[in-house]
Amino acid sequence: MKRIKFIISILLITGQYMLAQNAPIDVSNMTKEQAMELTYDQLLEMPFEDLLKLTEILELSSIDELYALILNHDITAASKKAETSFEAPLSTSVITYDEIIKSGATSFEEALRLIPGVIVRQKTNGNFDVHIRGNDGVPPGNMLLYTENSLSLVMIDNRIVYNYSNGSTFWESLPIGLADVERIELVRGPSSALYGPNAASGVINIVTKHPENKKPSVNVIAQGGSAGAVFTDLSANAGITEKLFVRVSGNYHTTDRFQEDVYMWIPDSVGHYGPIDQLVSTIVPNVGTPYERNSTDEKFPDPSLGRESYGGNAWVYYNLKDDIQFNVGAGIQKSDVITTPLDNPYYALTRRIIESNYVDFHARVKGLSYQFSNTSGTSDISATKPEFKFDYGVMNNSLEYDLVIRDLTIRPGISYMTGFYNDGKYIDAENNEGFLNGKKELTDLAGSLRLDYHFKGLRLVVAGRFDKYNYPDKVYPTYQFITSYNINDKHLVRGVFSKSNRSPFIVDTYSNYDWMVMPPVQNVLPDGGHFYFNGNKELNLATMNMFEAGYRVKPSKNIQVDLEAFYTKATDFDMFSMDSINIRVYMTGFDPSIPNGPPFHSIQDFRKYATFSYKNSSLESHQMGVSFDIKTVVNENLYFKVFGTIQKTRLKNYTPITAEERGGIMVGEAVSNNHITYDSMYTPSANPADWYLIRDYGGSYVKDSLIDTDHTYTPAFYGGFMVNYSLLKKLNINASMYSYTQQTLKHAFEETNIDPKFILNMKISYKIWKDNEIFINARNLLYDKAKEFGFSDDIGGTYLAGININF
Repeated sequence: MKRIKFIISILLITGQYMLAQNAPIDVSNMTKEQAMELTYDQLLEMPFEDLLKLTEILELSSIDELYALILNHDITAASKKAETSFEAPLSTSVITYDEIIKSGATSFEEALRLIPGVIVRQKTNGNFDVHIRGNDGVPPGNMLLYTENSLSLVMIDNRIVYNYSNGSTFWESLPIGLADVERIELVRGPSSALYGPNAASGVINIVTKHPENKKPSVNVIAQGGSAGAVFTDLSANAGITEKLFVRVSGNYHTTDRFQEDVYMWIPDSVGHYGPIDQLVSTIVPNVGTPYERNSTDEKFPDPSLGRESYGGNAWVYYNLKDDIQFNVGAGIQKSDVITTPLDNPYYALTRRIIESNYVDFHARVKGLSYQFSNTSGTSDISATKPEFKFDYGVMNNSLEYDLVIRDLTIRPGISYMTGFYNDGKYIDAENNEGFLNGKKELTDLAGSLRLDYHFKGLRLVVAGRFDKYNYPDKVYPTYQFITSYNINDKHLVRGVFSKSNRSPFIVDTYSNYDWMVMPPVQNVLPDGGHFYFNGNKELNLATMNMFEAGYRVKPSKNIQVDLEAFYTKATDFDMFSMDSINIRVYMTGFDPSIPNGPPFHSIQDFRKYATFSYKNSSLESHQMGVSFDIKTVVNENLYFKVFGTIQKTRLKNYTPITAEERGGIMVGEAVSNNHITYDSMYTPSANPADWYLIRDYGGSYVKDSLIDTDHTYTPAFYGGFMVNYSLLKKLNINASMYSYTQQTLKHAFEETNIDPKFILNMKISYKIWKDNEIFINARNLLYDKAKEFGFSDDIGGTYLAGININF
């Protein structure tokens, strides 16, 4: 009821102004820059005479060329300066606010399903897994942590929104909403030379709206429907003077899960995977302390929750001159979701709570650009375990200068990042109860240089960057070599060779955790059983090299085709694995002459201690693929695009150890067996990636050969289409489809297949007055309930009704 009242109140407030505020567009005195800002919808609303006037302003020969212009949006992510997407030298895509709203997408993640080269899976309702070209779930057979995308950089107006604790992006914690967005830009492929570490597989930059004039405007998007879904986004802006502008926005999103079961793994004869309510009463030595097995109501007070998030933002813009501009933004957000864990291998789901605030300052003075941003807050990435709650703060500074000498642009730059995570307020640091046990810090000082040379149709770009981290204490170089050639206005070919790396992470670097997995047992195990988790300050950083070739063509004025082929090699993935183990074993009815040993339940095993640490894997990921993106404006009423990616990922130097051989407690490449002779010690004498102890109850070492194999979690195909049809300038029908082929996710204990899925979406909207519309919106229209992410929820359909107000 509160959600309904919230929406109704917004509609009542905004509805009072609808009739008076929406003036028609006057093109008579419009500049070329203003004409370029017009949307496809606005073009469709204009009289024929105004369209002819626009063709004169834009120096076009026909109205067909005017419509074709929407195929070629401006983009800045490819080179940090405005250029058309056709001219961009990298593999880029852009999707505008109008396309997002027409499609019915309810979140940024869902909108990315309209862009080629992006794998998007829904874990629980409203919570998504997003990857650029894959390399997800590497190394296979590890914890769900390693399915998180730590190789792609996400930004809002070039402000980094990356999670440095474990490496990922918490999409639900973005403070802005869809009403804030002007466009989403995406660059596929390594781009650290331009944007810094973590842009290893690509960059997603969300560009927010900027007020263009003094006229006040308001945008409200409100919709609600099945599965407890409520999505409300609003923004308002106004000019104070001719040079000073302000904008404010707010958003509130909530969804329910399609089920209420909370799942966990139990690696024994009781059963490997099932609802926690059925399993918590079972005493299983391998699962951990009674506290971890019980208190389900405390950990998941609302197991039906999918996502609840809200955010508020404010910006001030000051444009002294065209080449002297300043703006500052600030905002807050809070989110609460049930999603997959980043903490341990036992829970298939966890609860994550993020609270944060930010400030972001930009200054552009002629060729000089400076940006300062600071994000801070509290990150409880696994509310089921107190050890993963941190206070954090991340500060970024960057300074760049564009020096233009005829056809050559020289851009030197310097940047500095410092970030801290501190769990000291939430645990007993003296007894090593936390993962960090105090404040830990990462720093990155970098210098960069980019050379961009144009000569007629030829373009050559050379970019390099050097990052100096505090840990590992070394300098990492990254680079891009780019060439493109405009054969003519209809054909462009390009090639890219680049190298990028991701940054160090706090947990991987600083872990210092004493996990008591068994309580003390008098006269048997007086100190209890412990796992010790250790960080590694000398980890090599995961690195990706890429070669890419592309071809863009405009076979006609209203069609654009983008083709690309790519090959990447990724190395130095990190993993979490055992260093040593000392186990005290008490056995009942044990007969060592039995080759396979006794059933698990006839053994009482108490771990004395085991030590784990983060290491570099010997694994390499080799990926080859092709993508296509075809866009066309059929006529003034019909717009269509189809896109897809076909690829194959091959893993080299992979250690295929099964969950059974791990004994239910090991992850990574170096593993041991939990049935070892009394007080024996396991310490690999060779590379941990090459050795493991099998369950032979005798303590012997067995060499496991490294193999090459296909990576089955990155799908062989993913893509879709979108078609938009307008009728009588009032009714708009949009249909889109996103699909992927079968995948297999390997977890530490089990593996599961993700079946192919075709996700059909449809939105039908009707303009009741000017640009104000009502609509119905179906996400997953056919209600295909298949899981999209292993070991998580079934994902059904959501059916919504709403209103979009603009005045």
